[in-house]
Amino acid sequence: APVGDLVARIRQVFDPEIAAGMHTLDERHAGMHLSGAVSAAGESFGSARRMFLFVNGRWVQDRVLFRAVMEGYRTYLLKGRYPAVALFLDVPGESLDVNVHPAKLEVRFSDAETVQRFVIEAVRETLRAKASPLGRWGLTERDVLVPEIEARRRAARLAGVDAPASAAHAPIVSDDAEI
Repeated sequence: APVGDLVARIRQVFDPEIAAGMHTLDERHAGMHLSGAVSAAGESFGSARRMFLFVNGRWVQDRVLFRAVMEGYRTYLLKGRYPAVALFLDVPGESLDVNVHPAKLEVRFSDAETVQRFVIEAVRETLRAKASPLGRWGLTERDVLVPEIEARRRAARLAGVDAPASAAHAPIVSDDAEI
């Protein structure tokens, strides 16, 4: 059944586990509008078959957009791995030629470089804003904080100095709860 909500549509298209970890984006620049969802940083697949790209409502297989998405993920994916994305790019009609391919699967942008930069930055910024830098390696704050505090305590003991009460007995706190 057709749905009007992007999140509900993503759940229809992607596996529930993939859809649950996707981040939505909604960016505008120079008359362009990019909306949709991208898989979390580090979430990757062996093929590009989970990359759905649309321009002005039409599904396309466009190299400019594909490269832009891959460049946006460059520091988050291993070579030969691909993200899951559903991106909808709207551009002014006069900046687009849809008659490049007989089946209209490819498009030509009058300013492909600006489009590419916009998509790269929108994807990168979404990943940056939503992802912990630790998550790229499958780590949590606890994985970093606990060893650091334990190392400080060991160093204080080895130096024959009592660790300050604040460090020795302080709870390890994440953003919202004690670990």
